[in-house]
Amino acid sequence: MPRSTVRATIERAESAGLSWPLPEGMNDDGLEALYAARRSKRGHRRAEEPDWAGVHRELKRKHVTLTILWDEYIAANPGGYSYSRFCAR
Repeated sequence: MPRSTVRATIERAESAGLSWPLPEGMNDDGLEALYAARRSKRGHRRAEEPDWAGVHRELKRKHVTLTILWDEYIAANPGGYSYSRFCAR
């Protein structure tokens, strides 16, 4: 197991006021609560999602390229996907 994972687990336990040995009555649900905030972010995207249906619809038009669509997307969302990620998605 990586040291960073062990360190993160120890920090979570300390911030929750847990120490070894665990208190009587501590069960798996109590330990899983340490990771509740992490689970809630699953699927969270950092970049604003483009309208993918609109992107595909626009690509069917003559003289429309991914570069043009990405330029429009990045102008509206400066922190958005890089061109390569935009194309891959």
